[in-house]
Amino acid sequence: MDAKYFKFSVVEAATPTNMVSNGTFDDDTDWSVTGSVSITGGQAILTLDDLLIQAGADMLTNFQNSTNYRITFDCVAGGYLNVYDDGQLVDYLDGFQEVVAGPNSFDFTTPFDIESLGGGLSFKNIAASPLVIDNVVLILL
Repeated sequence: MDAKYFKFSVVEAATPTNMVSNGTFDDDTDWSVTGSVSITGGQAILTLDDLLIQAGADMLTNFQNSTNYRITFDCVAGGYLNVYDDGQLVDYLDGFQEVVAGPNSFDFTTPFDIESLGGGLSFKNIAASPLVIDNVVLILL
């Protein structure tokens, strides 16, 4: 009987790269704000109707048209928010979303024309209580 030998190799999947710059809020680098957003102690704190914005030009990698993404972040206390492009023209999550204390994750697909709109990322608090977020990660799926 002839012996047969097979060669196997293990290929590890590449770890997705975070597209957000300074998602740990070490300081306010690469983020702009409206309202009374504060970035302190490694967290971003948004009050009602505040916007926390990272322009497409400040992201490590900007969005592509008609592409699937996942955004994750930690929240100190639950609340409600919207996630938009940097000009608040595109609502990535199709309406406000409830977030819980602890880790949160949302998948979405960008529209066919996001590149022409500039891309970028904005968080908007739509609850009366402050929204505290940290560890923002945005990856390509």
